[in-house]
Amino acid sequence: PLYFQDSIFPATRRVRQELLPKLRGLGVDWGCQVYLPTLSERLVAGLAENGCTYLYTGIESGSDNILRAIGKTGLTRALTLERLGWFVRYGIRAGLSLMFGAMADDGRVLETDDTVTETVSLAYELQERGVPIAGIYSNVQTVLPGTFLDETLAASGRRLDFYSMPRTK
Repeated sequence: PLYFQDSIFPATRRVRQELLPKLRGLGVDWGCQVYLPTLSERLVAGLAENGCTYLYTGIESGSDNILRAIGKTGLTRALTLERLGWFVRYGIRAGLSLMFGAMADDGRVLETDDTVTETVSLAYELQERGVPIAGIYSNVQTVLPGTFLDETLAASGRRLDFYSMPRTK
């Protein structure tokens, strides 16, 4: 199988007009990464028609409050349910990224028992709706060097970036 790890890959006109028909002609399974707010049902149908069998996307949380706090304002629980419903309609398996431990820009942990419950219940609801989930990839929010969060934490004397965090022995 082939996998394209670029969330804007399938949306470009040239890819749709030239590459997708070539992928269909290869007769191999292939998939790519997508960002749900930019996805249309027409695009999902076109991907399926051209042999796409797997789409990976970061839904991150089932909590709209967490999604807003981490800057994913276009992504909501309702939108996730709608767009992944299209995967059911067109027979495309989903790979889903879930993120736990969301932090505010000042480093406060925003994740609560309630927001974790919202995320877990979203995963169950997707299963109940028949979304063909190939895998759920859970992770924790990582503070990357040079991001706003990293700079805010550094200004307050705290370093939490991935490269300088203490490691276990």
